[in-house]
Amino acid sequence: PLPILRINCGLSFLFANLGLNQIIAWSTPILMFLYPLAITLIILGLLSPLFKNDRLVYRITTELTLIPAFFDMLNALPAGLHESRLLQTLLGFAQQYFPFFNLGFGWLTFGIAGLILGLICHVLRVRKRLGLISE
Repeated sequence: PLPILRINCGLSFLFANLGLNQIIAWSTPILMFLYPLAITLIILGLLSPLFKNDRLVYRITTELTLIPAFFDMLNALPAGLHESRLLQTLLGFAQQYFPFFNLGFGWLTFGIAGLILGLICHVLRVRKRLGLISE
């Protein structure tokens, strides 16, 4: 326990001396990646009675939301990392083709599309199981 305590105190000391602005600058990209995923999972949890917690709906929605969440993470990188030509090309693509990306809601259309696609797959799977759809 004593070495773990020393490591914990040492890491806390290092992080505290970085300064709040630096900590926020490096944590913002991670949070911008995680927020869309968390929001879609909360919405799916609220809507789960519609699809009886079908894992396929969760999976499709989350996988589609991962795409713009990745671009949101890239967009939130600290200023020094934004000068890469590849990063500028990727962000230009996202700004041009992802609705609401400039507002920070590029994940919204992907999440809605994933939910609709997941619900369609769920309904088709249930109908197939009940024998209403032939193969």
